[in-house]
Amino acid sequence: MDLPQAFLDRITKEWNSETISKYRDSFQEIYHSIRLNPLKNLELDSFKEYNKIPWASQGYYLSRRPHYTWDPAFQAGYYYAQEAGSMSIEFIFQKWRKQYQEKELIGLDACSAPGGKATHILSLLDPDLDVLICNEPIPKRAQVLKDNLGKWGYINVLGNNLDFCKYGLPKNSLDFAVIDAPCSGEGMFRRDNRAVEEWSEENVKTCASRQQNILDHILPSLKPGGLIVYSTCTFNKDENESQLEYITRHGADPFKISDLNNFENAQLTGKENAFRFIPGVTKSEGFYVSAYVIKKQSEQSESKNKPRRIKTAKLDHVTVKNGCLIEEKGTYYAVSNRGYEVYKEANLGLPIIAIGEEKKEKFIPHSNLGYSPFLLHNYPSVELDWEQAQKYLEGETIRVFCEKGIVLLQHESIPLGFGKSVGTRINNLKEKGLRLINSAPSKTLADIRFPPS
Repeated sequence: MDLPQAFLDRITKEWNSETISKYRDSFQEIYHSIRLNPLKNLELDSFKEYNKIPWASQGYYLSRRPHYTWDPAFQAGYYYAQEAGSMSIEFIFQKWRKQYQEKELIGLDACSAPGGKATHILSLLDPDLDVLICNEPIPKRAQVLKDNLGKWGYINVLGNNLDFCKYGLPKNSLDFAVIDAPCSGEGMFRRDNRAVEEWSEENVKTCASRQQNILDHILPSLKPGGLIVYSTCTFNKDENESQLEYITRHGADPFKISDLNNFENAQLTGKENAFRFIPGVTKSEGFYVSAYVIKKQSEQSESKNKPRRIKTAKLDHVTVKNGCLIEEKGTYYAVSNRGYEVYKEANLGLPIIAIGEEKKEKFIPHSNLGYSPFLLHNYPSVELDWEQAQKYLEGETIRVFCEKGIVLLQHESIPLGFGKSVGTRINNLKEKGLRLINSAPSKTLADIRFPPS
């Protein structure tokens, strides 16, 4: 692959010859990694060849890339395909959590789509006491985020669509914020030709300016002692080290994470609170991560929003464990009790886990209702074989004899979504945006998770 000359000139000045050599050699190797959902039980041995990612409790390297799209477990949020380096936020978050005094957390994932870090953070939070605000201003990306959050199964989450280049959240409203900032994408050169084609020195400067705008609007919303994790998938100092200096000038102290250096050759950047993951040196795509804690200020006034007037809703077929339902324009959303309090009192985001909608005075369940252990329902389940399961995921009608009414369709006890039985067949209720476009390339689940070489 031909890389931009200006990029090559810069890393030649900044990296030693051994690092450059390993980085170039890494273009001949592909890394595959997944993170399991602790809410759900997936047999890891079905992937056959795997190794633990040392900084993520549920993270694993795979020797081969599964055909994720056609795996019912992937579609139901049993695992997430994510770069290994970006899973390092777990180590940072857990270290900070041990020293932070607040028992109930409100956190922000500022640039949340498609949902890798959001689902990871939710797996680290207390689902009853903590709440995550997921923000994504671009509508198409926001829908992908909602889909992935719904599959993951947690309901202690709210959504927002603020452009943090222009707007912020109330002062002192957040305990932590994860800012995986839009960047020039140098860390993705190995796997994304478009990132190479779109790269330019001008774009680096544009991204750096945008990142500072985002920081300007988020930093005031952090409480004293609160955590900021700032990350990018790029290498240059304008978007990384320079932002580190900018954050420290605006009321934050570096949070020491240098013990991450014990893990798999992740490189310190000369600071105790920042790491750079370089392909070939570390088994990961390119990634930069840094951590900060907000200083205690003499002024700690908290902005107050006017409480919303919101009533909870009820459905005969559905019970929410440690949570409630909200109805908005015929669509029902599930949220944890703590999430409801934050939604009602703090006005930081909206419920986004849709579980169904009212159509012609009848409730039509969404696949999310079947994905979450926090959502209890009394719809009967129907087990499908592999071929039937694939047809269902593609949106086809299923020829099965069963009692009439709404049913939850499953494959090997993994929920796929809902259908309406008319006795001799099951009409497909799978949401159109979640249906598979192409047929599975393999006829067995084993070949999907461990494709033949």
